[in-house]
Amino acid sequence: DLDRLPVSAELARRHSRAECERFVLFGGDDYELLFTVPADRAPGFEANAFGGVRVHRIGVIDAGTGVRCERAGRVEDLRGGGYDHFA
Repeated sequence: DLDRLPVSAELARRHSRAECERFVLFGGDDYELLFTVPADRAPGFEANAFGGVRVHRIGVIDAGTGVRCERAGRVEDLRGGGYDHFA
């Protein structure tokens, strides 16, 4: 869910939401942990995770392959990529 991607307050002050989204998806060396939790345990996990560190639910895992990005329930076709170390 593209609208749920975490963006720092500093980044949001300096750039549009579209630019922030591009930076979060395709750029830089800022990292956040990405993990899965069973759906029935997600609310409790979000409330109690890591001693107060914010947790952001950004999507779900479904059957199939690949990554599908959505905004407001509609699939978005995202093109881009990160730095190519072998180019």
